[in-house]
Parts: sequence; structure tokens; C-alpha cells
Amino acid sequence: MTTQGCRGRALGGRQYQEAADSREKRQLHFSATQLRSSMASAWQRPASAPVPTVYRRCAGTRPMPDGRTPNFWIQDITPDQDEDVVDFMSHNFLEEENMCNLSGVRHDPVSLEGIRGVWRTMLRHRAGLVALTDWPDGPDTPRIAGCNVTCVTRRDDHMLEVEGVALNHVLRALHAIESRVDVFARYGVDACLNALGLSVAPRFRGQGLGLQLLLARDALLRALGLRLTVTVFTGAASQKLSARAGFELLARQRWDECLDDDGKPIFPDPPCEDFQLKAKYVE
Repeated sequence: MTTQGCRGRALGGRQYQEAADSREKRQLHFSATQLRSSMASAWQRPASAPVPTVYRRCAGTRPMPDGRTPNFWIQDITPDQDEDVVDFMSHNFLEEENMCNLSGVRHDPVSLEGIRGVWRTMLRHRAGLVALTDWPDGPDTPRIAGCNVTCVTRRDDHMLEVEGVALNHVLRALHAIESRVDVFARYGVDACLNALGLSVAPRFRGQGLGLQLLLARDALLRALGLRLTVTVFTGAASQKLSARAGFELLARQRWDECLDDDGKPIFPDPPCEDFQLKAKYVE
């Protein structure tokens, strides 16, 4: 989900049901109940991968208002940056990412606290990425230009409870598309890097930073001893960007096939046709 969501099995409450209409179109029905997700993996970062490690450096593609072109470096999110990243994602990501925006996560207090809690749990893995910049105050006072909240999940992870009507809808939709493909069997791996949000600060958009964050996962995977990263991309722009970064399409899910118990769309008036499950395997 760039966004990226609920990894593994969804348990508790009424499970979603799949139905076929006269055109055999798959429709996913969701209940606004408690969901459990496998964000609580017992995986630990290897000692051979120090924090922070810088995985990528790049210059912006255009000058800022003062005429200077910013420089960026992409590194591990450090513990002292965790709350800044959670605030950054709450402010930038939730309002603009299609699935969270359409379901109203930011405007549902329980869901808002729920996703902030999930991000904090993910960040404890020390597997997330932050893009820092020297603009405007120089490298000694860097600021967050973008980030990608990721964590490591395994087939047998235990479950973490989350609450909130809007967040429930998001995680069930992610689970629905992810359950179509057994990525562990497909790629022959025991663990993979999953994401629940990539965002770039508005003032740094158009600098190519989203692509750089996706490409930085390659070096991160190697540092962590992993080979696979998996993400649900929910917007047309991020879907195109992921293709440029080398992600392979695994499954598609139409927005209008996601319905609540009353048959009403969970995600009304989506700006694109579908959301997509993609993966990238790094040798």
C-alpha cells in the first residue's frame, strides 16, 4: 500500500464472503468488526545490519524556490525518529492514499489511533526507510522528505488485534487481495518485506523521491538477508512507479467489488479502476 496493510490471515468477527453476480464478478463483503493482522512478527533485525545504514543518495530533479536543488539520502528509520514518522504519515499519507482516504481513516478517531499503533509496531522491526534532505538548512539539520513504513512478515506470524470501522475496511481489503497469492510458496521464501505506506512531503514531490524510496528497498533487503518485498499499490501513479522500480503484478482487485454487509461500496468514487498486489524479488 503506497500503501501498503494487513499481512497474513484475517481472524475474528464475521469473515468476508465472496459472491458472484450474473457476470461472475467477484464481490468482497466486509463487516465493520475487529480484525487481527500479523504485524507482530517475532522477526529481529540481524546484528550485521547497523542502524542507521544509508542505502541510497540522490539529488533532486529540479530546484526549490530558492534556486537550490535538494540532496536526499535514504536510510533506516531510527528510534528517535519513530514518532516524527508516525506524525508525518498521519498528516500526509492518510489524507492522500486512496484506500485510507476513501474509507475515512483519518476522520475515525479509533481507526486513526489504530493505524498509528500499527505503524509503531512495524517501526520496532527497524526495517523502515526515511528520506532525509539537506534543504533548506544543510546536512547538519536534516528534515524528513519522505518515508516508507515497512516491516518483515513470515508465514507463521502470530496476530495483532486492531480496531476501528474505517481501518477494518482497509485491512480487510488488503487481506482479500493478498490472500489470492501465496507469495511465500511462489517465491520460495520464509519471510518478506511488507509495507503500510509510502509518502513524500508535498514540497518535495516531483523530485523523483518516491521512485528512489522503492529502489532503496533493494539494498535494504540485502542488508536484512531477505529477497522479497510485497506491496499493494492503490493509485494509478504508484502503480506506474512500481513498474519502473521492477515490481511484478500478482493480482488486481476492482474497487467496486468491495462491499459492506448492506451491499454498499466501501470505497465510493475511487479515482482509478483497481488496486494491485505487486512483488519484487531481489537476487
